Amino acid sequence: YFENIAVEENNGILNIIVTEKPSIAKISITGIASNDRKQVESILGIKRGTLFDEASAKEASERIKAYYEAKSYFDTIVEYRKKTLENTEGLELEF
Repeated sequence: YFENIAVEENNGILNIIVTEKPSIAKISITGIASNDRKQVESILGIKRGTLFDEASAKEASERIKAYYEAKSYFDTIVEYRKKTLENTEGLELEF
């Protein structure tokens, strides 16, 4: 739930400072054929509204790559990017 946790002591008072992981407000997928879109979305394993996790994003990239390798696209490169959205505490995850 948290990406940064810091503990500070000041005159006998223990302060715990946390930074929450951002939630995924939007997921964008570019560079795929429209007839593959639903299948790729179904194998992502990530949904809007969930907390962002670096490992989950990497796993989603690997699943997309495996999907295209199974279709004989062996040189497929899948990357993801986190993009902070204005006016919201969430982020956009782009594949």
